[in-house]
Amino acid sequence: MGDFTDDMFGAMNDEFTSQKQEKFDLYIEQKGRKYKTSVQGWQRPSKELKEILKKLKKSVCQCSGSIEEDDQGRELIILFGDQRDKVVEYLMSVEKIPEGDITVHGV
Repeated sequence: MGDFTDDMFGAMNDEFTSQKQEKFDLYIEQKGRKYKTSVQGWQRPSKELKEILKKLKKSVCQCSGSIEEDDQGRELIILFGDQRDKVVEYLMSVEKIPEGDITVHGV
């Protein structure tokens, strides 16, 4: 019986660590004088993404934003303005994502 419990918790632990291995891509788009920052790579439920968006909008970036789906059906967080430095800092300090798992693309 001890083996079953160890196997069960081992599987749950593997699932938890694989969920934390998110790799993020930040895309900066410019149209005229306006910038848009897209954060891709979230492997979280929609409800949790909404809470993260709320934190980013209200306290980290002080900007407006939304959650959208890309062509493959993945959810992206869209923030208005060039927010790449603030988002990278948030991902590394609050979400504990290693710097090597964050890639910035664009301008």
